Amino acid sequence: MHLLTIFVRIAIFVLFFKWRITYAARAISSTDAGGIGMSKAATFWTASIAGELWFAFMWVLDQLPKTMPVRRAVDVTALDDDTLLPAMDVFVTTADPDKEPPLATANTVLSILAAGYPAGKVTCYVSDDAGAEVTRGAVVEAARFAALWRAMLVLAAAAVPIALVWASAGEILLLFGQDPAIAAEAGAYARWMIPSLAAYVPLACALRFLQAQGIVVPVMASSGVAADKMDAAEDDYLLVV
Repeated sequence: MHLLTIFVRIAIFVLFFKWRITYAARAISSTDAGGIGMSKAATFWTASIAGELWFAFMWVLDQLPKTMPVRRAVDVTALDDDTLLPAMDVFVTTADPDKEPPLATANTVLSILAAGYPAGKVTCYVSDDAGAEVTRGAVVEAARFAALWRAMLVLAAAAVPIALVWASAGEILLLFGQDPAIAAEAGAYARWMIPSLAAYVPLACALRFLQAQGIVVPVMASSGVAADKMDAAEDDYLLVV
């Protein structure tokens, strides 16, 4: 498919230059024969077509390696033992927070930390020639965010067995000798709670992250709204004995 696209573009180029040369010859011949205008027109069209041919030639040279691209495959079996992988130091340099936004520096650090490489063998160094406090703060927050998304991955992985347990809560209660009617209601309640795990994973990490930053206003506001809704709603409890 890629080769077909290249050949179609080359065909379009050939047709375009055929039309360009034909049109240029017609335009030159339509000027005053033998006059200065005809000479200028010929010079103009010749220079224009030569420039277009040069750019087309450069494009063809750029397309030649794409006709036979080099594809490399990773030998996964050689990466079974992490101890064989060498330690790697990555340096991120910045000089001016105005010309190099701290957000770009932080994203670079996050990309390095998210690389599929053993965490104990990757060391990221950030060098700021300007010594800007805003850059330092962005990098520190990026490192904290890296810990946040790692925690989210761990909680997401832990949510899978929890969801399986909740899905089988009724059967598990029956194994412990619980009343069948109560076990059925408790199992249905637990199954309806499974979708809440998808919201709990990012919410729990966000709460811990905000608490670590000393930001308590969002947590207080959400707790107040939740308490108000609970007071307004009818009390309904499921008690399993």
